[in-house]
Amino acid sequence: MRAILVRRSGRTDLRLHEPTWSSLWRANVRLVDRYREGRVFLAGDAAHIHAPAGGQGMNTGIQDAHNLGWKLAAVAKGASPALLDSYEAERRPIAAGVLALSNTRLQQVLERNDVATRRDASITQLDIHYRGSSLVRDDRDETALLRAGDRAPDATKLTTVEGERRLFELTRGGRFTLLSFGPAPAIGASASGLRTLHVVGQPAGPDDVADTAGHLAHAYGATERTLVLIRPDGYVALISDAGDASAVSEHLAAFS
Repeated sequence: MRAILVRRSGRTDLRLHEPTWSSLWRANVRLVDRYREGRVFLAGDAAHIHAPAGGQGMNTGIQDAHNLGWKLAAVAKGASPALLDSYEAERRPIAAGVLALSNTRLQQVLERNDVATRRDASITQLDIHYRGSSLVRDDRDETALLRAGDRAPDATKLTTVEGERRLFELTRGGRFTLLSFGPAPAIGASASGLRTLHVVGQPAGPDDVADTAGHLAHAYGATERTLVLIRPDGYVALISDAGDASAVSEHLAAFS
């Protein structure tokens, strides 16, 4: 330890002495078999323990809670309890992938004796998606860049009656948001609490959005009929380029 201190600091006037505690450190990596047992749900460190490389544990745990929170709220308001089964189905594969990533990063640190500083979408967790979930639906070609289950992208320079806004400002609040790029859709009564943002040329009401710079249409690959339903946790639940309002109503019925 003294040799390392000299090598790293370049100081020879500092001395280490009389250590009061030392231990052998090992990475403790764990993943539970199930996220749910009856009325008990596991999230965060109770569900998965990560190697420290990449700082992934806290982000993963917070996203667990965000995923589960809106589903618990929906069931408490009358939605089918079966909705809660999607929590493990969506989140456990994510944790398994993040654990593998953390382990790889840790191994690189140990082998190279260096800390990686490069941050990409996998480290920031911006590439996480639920495309295989039972809760998503779209009518897009498989080659589309944005599909139901993906993280809903942001868009800037949107004009509202209150001034310029970004999409994330308009979708915050923990509820479903429908982006309507075409004619106003007729959504059934099951859409209680739904906010619909109408993409128009000139905003006239509180739910109108003008996308004059085209950022919103580009981010969502939208046509003049596209409907996009965004979940309370910020992931895309449904995309209909055909403008199928009945599909939106049917989809929302599962959450009410």
